[in-house]
Amino acid sequence: MKYKLSSWDLSDIEPKDVDKTFKEIEKRTKSLENQRKLLTDKISAKKFMEIMKELEQLRIINSKLGVSAQLKFAENSGDQKAAALVSKVETFLTKMSNRLLFFSLWFKSLPEKKA
Repeated sequence: MKYKLSSWDLSDIEPKDVDKTFKEIEKRTKSLENQRKLLTDKISAKKFMEIMKELEQLRIINSKLGVSAQLKFAENSGDQKAAALVSKVETFLTKMSNRLLFFSLWFKSLPEKKA
């Protein structure tokens, strides 16, 4: 029996339009940045959970974008378009992650009981 190479089925995670996905990530990142002033030790549990749910949704979108680009590249590491996409996605996601670094730093600075 001869092994036949095939492509990954990325239909569940691959964005239909990478540029639209970038814009959606940018929009969600901006929304979270705008809530930075709410991050005090007086934040309500309800508001904190709302922010956490937004952050979770953003991370799901980011993960799907990053993983789909990596898997496309893994199919054929000689594919220059796939290599360029991986580089573009990783650079973009790193920038977005850096913009939200304040959240982790804030949470780490909370007193143990409040956290």
